[in-house]
Amino acid sequence: MLEPKVGSGRTLVIGLGANLVAFAGLALADAGWMAYALISFAAIGALATPAFTGLMSNRIPDNAQGELQGLISSAAGLSMVVSPFVMTQTFAYFSGPDAAIVFPGAPFALAGLLILASMLIALPFIRLRETPDPASGPQERKTPAE
Repeated sequence: MLEPKVGSGRTLVIGLGANLVAFAGLALADAGWMAYALISFAAIGALATPAFTGLMSNRIPDNAQGELQGLISSAAGLSMVVSPFVMTQTFAYFSGPDAAIVFPGAPFALAGLLILASMLIALPFIRLRETPDPASGPQERKTPAE
């Protein structure tokens, strides 16, 4: 709904930015109502995944679409295996009895840093000024060699 109006690149930046706000807020939240206030940012952040998938899909030829979707699914599956371990260990390190710095929001801060890193990696590949023109019809895909 948003993507046709502002383009994939801007939708990705909006989604990643909203995720960054949500994770930074959750890292610093010290009351339950603050988490509820950040739900809308987390929901907007969900726009990032389809926008990112669409941007990648438009950069590769049609005969490699299945490989791309398999790679995306594999990366998502790997992150679902690794991230619970990393985040629980981060939480334990910063909230345990021997913690040098007590910061129970550290897993959210780490997630925010990862979102920021992904944003910095993605920005050079995004054309933010490009907005789709509905009158021009579907765009022709270009292969990476072009």
